[in-house]
Amino acid sequence: MTGSRRRPVRTPVAQRLRAAAPPVLALALVGAAALLPNPDDGSRPPVPVPVSRAAYACPSGTSVALGQVSPGDSVVAREVPGARRHSSMERPDRWRRTELTDSALVIEQVGRRSGATGFFARTLGAEEGGGLMVGACPGTVDQSWYLGLGSGAKHQSRVVLTNLSDVVAVADLAMWGSQGPIEEVGARGVVVKPHSVQIIELSKFAAEEPDLALRVNRRRGALAVTVLDGSQRVFAGSEAMPPTRIPSKQQMVGGLPANLKGRSLVILNPGSATVRVKATVLGQDGPIVPQGLQSVAVGAGSVKNVDLPPGVGSGPISIRLDANEPIVAGARFDFGKTDYAAAVSARALDGPALIPVELGAGVERPRLTLTALGRSAQVAVTGYDAGMKVVGRAKVDLDASTTRSVRLTTVGDAAYVVVRARGPVIGAALFQTADGVASVPLEAAPMRVLGPSVRPAS
Repeated sequence: MTGSRRRPVRTPVAQRLRAAAPPVLALALVGAAALLPNPDDGSRPPVPVPVSRAAYACPSGTSVALGQVSPGDSVVAREVPGARRHSSMERPDRWRRTELTDSALVIEQVGRRSGATGFFARTLGAEEGGGLMVGACPGTVDQSWYLGLGSGAKHQSRVVLTNLSDVVAVADLAMWGSQGPIEEVGARGVVVKPHSVQIIELSKFAAEEPDLALRVNRRRGALAVTVLDGSQRVFAGSEAMPPTRIPSKQQMVGGLPANLKGRSLVILNPGSATVRVKATVLGQDGPIVPQGLQSVAVGAGSVKNVDLPPGVGSGPISIRLDANEPIVAGARFDFGKTDYAAAVSARALDGPALIPVELGAGVERPRLTLTALGRSAQVAVTGYDAGMKVVGRAKVDLDASTTRSVRLTTVGDAAYVVVRARGPVIGAALFQTADGVASVPLEAAPMRVLGPSVRPAS
């Protein structure tokens, strides 16, 4: 690519990621299927289709919380590997929790628009990198992007590929570093056997890279992707890295909390020419463009870290990035010297989002960071107990292009909350322990997908 150099093939390094966590299976949505419409033959665009079946799995060695927006019809919970049933978790009319040891827990739930969702948490010991990991069981997607990864001696990441089907699955991996695209021998056409897991250390393809971006393309099969990150650098700790949005000229990175140092943007330019990026901070008092962030140059095919000035936003913030060419964006923030968390670019909520309140493992009640995009908005937060009965409510008014932090103090003795937005809103939930931090972006529960609408054949 112009303006960048191809990296030579790297040899593997022996040191493995310290942030140990087991494979995470995929969230699979089953909607209506049809032929894709042809825009030239008068076909209508895709329309929302209700989801009637969802499948996901939570990793072993974690505290797991499972639930749904509305009661489902049936659910099956099985261990993987093996197939032992967990009857206590087969209640689609309750919020339920369990502690997993050596096996993952696979959930298959039926129920029209029930919005079945699962979360996991784990507090790691110092020998594993330390810190807190909280994540939502991820879904199967055709393409996923990740930032803030590494393959150096003190920063290791790995990719977990899980094949949920009874046929071979194939994936392609692509990586970028601070000096440009990385030539990955063996990263294209990665084969994953049926109902199996393949773990790939990024150091297999790129050694001693402190900053990496990753793209995973699902070429065939029902393939789930999980990315785990651990660091012993200045920012120490671990994170189950959430995927960020695909390349776009505008990205909205949300959920950066107040009063934490070490906040930085991570920007990937996957194109073949230098990109100019303008960063606008959306804080409690509205949008500002900080000095030095009016025009950030990111070289072709490279990753760039941009430290945020210490005085930017005394409260919680989100960041809008405007570029002259498509970019991928995210952020990272430190929690003292013991842990760090990632923020990602997200779309505005288009449905109810679930967030666990009681996760166990010493995890405190989360705090929400909410941002209204472009115009004012209102957010309704409803707390539910384990029996899915309402125990508290809260409403949050957001002025246009502002960010607020919300403590979940008015939702009673809630096991979980459901977040609904009127108006364009992005956000994240911040989880903490005594020496750990983790961030989970607000994403709509799987209640509908876009299905193609086509005219009848003549």
